[in-house]
Amino acid sequence: MKYNDNLHIAETLVDQRRKAGKSQDDLAQYCGVSTSSVSKWEKATTRPSFIHLPMIADFYNITIHKLLTGKEKDDESF
Repeated sequence: MKYNDNLHIAETLVDQRRKAGKSQDDLAQYCGVSTSSVSKWEKATTRPSFIHLPMIADFYNITIHKLLTGKEKDDESF
């Protein structure tokens, strides 16, 4: 079941991973989860636990706001 709301976690995860040249396994190891969990996050089948959000943001050097919405707070389009 895909989530249908205004959060853009899946898209942001894929975008940030590609920009960073990282693999799903890299993020999985950093967060202590399986690669299949990261795959499900990126497909929007599931979402990361709230305890993983700061870890993911730190891994990609982005804010949690950017992770959740795909935008920085000061983006004009926000």
